[in-house]
Amino acid sequence: MKRLKCLKALTLMLCAFIYINSSTTPALAEDPSDAYVFPFASVSGTEVFKDNYESYVGGYVALNGDLDKNGLILRLLFSYGEYDFHDGTNAIDADYRQGDIMLGYQVIRDDVNYSLLVGIDYEKHDLTPDSPNFKLRGSDIGFKVAWGAETERYKQSPLYWAIRGDYTTAYDTYYSIFRLGYDVGRVVIGPEGWVLGDETGDAARIGAFALYDINLGNKVGTISVSGGYQFVDNADAINGNNFGEESAYGTVKFTMGFGH
Repeated sequence: MKRLKCLKALTLMLCAFIYINSSTTPALAEDPSDAYVFPFASVSGTEVFKDNYESYVGGYVALNGDLDKNGLILRLLFSYGEYDFHDGTNAIDADYRQGDIMLGYQVIRDDVNYSLLVGIDYEKHDLTPDSPNFKLRGSDIGFKVAWGAETERYKQSPLYWAIRGDYTTAYDTYYSIFRLGYDVGRVVIGPEGWVLGDETGDAARIGAFALYDINLGNKVGTISVSGGYQFVDNADAINGNNFGEESAYGTVKFTMGFGH
């Protein structure tokens, strides 16, 4: 709960920062990073909801040397999280680790970036005390597929949309998110919806998001913040689930492209 309150406060501060800067910064007619080539981009973030949090870090590498062109891309992603649940007898503290390596292809067409990646995923869940009937015990290796489509920034239309998600056979874990927003240059604001789940059950989220661009010469980044409410279909499961009770949620994500 303390983590959720901290993330709410951080989200409010970031939103205030976005508003102040957007009110003094005119919409940009063209991408200020056009003079650079970006072969690599990093990604990191945190998601929090009741009795659960996850942090992740990773990166994308363009095998053709330019993430702004069609071509093969390599992705590496690592995450760590903690969650609590009650299995009907004991209060369980759980933590998990996840890592994947994926190879895929991206196509940029009509101001939309499409991508599809496949690879190998590893997950490990540790429970204290052990809960023999919980479906996410131990470790699992699976085949993973990820997809995405997102409108390019700094285009003619101010309408922004994005859809992305992934699925792994490791514990049948999946998620998908859709966002629809209005782009005023360096800021995008709008609603979002999620569906996500694993072998313990499914959940859905309804909320709002904001994106804010940061340009630092040959480095271009985006801060994404979102928040809303999460619905869980089996919050009272006897053997516990990975999504806890229905509650508010919050996310923070930071991406940075490194150019030359």
